[in-house]
Amino acid sequence: MDGQHRAGAAADLTWPCRVDSQARHGRRAAVLLSADDYDTLQDTIAVLSDPTLLAAHSEGQAALEADDYVDADQLAHAMGEAGRLPQ
Repeated sequence: MDGQHRAGAAADLTWPCRVDSQARHGRRAAVLLSADDYDTLQDTIAVLSDPTLLAAHSEGQAALEADDYVDADQLAHAMGEAGRLPQ
């Protein structure tokens, strides 16, 4: 399986990583993915399972869409002005 075609309700979604599966008796019996992809999947599940983290993520996405953010240079400048940068 190439990671682009998955069984079940999510069959129309694409997966951004390589996923290999092994079938036994015509049914998927095992799935193999890299350790990094597994860790990313675990992190995604943790965020989606935590209402506070999910709300913070949604808030951040909305801020980005509204151009309500500062970039790294702006943040460094503001922190320097406030005396909050390490010496």
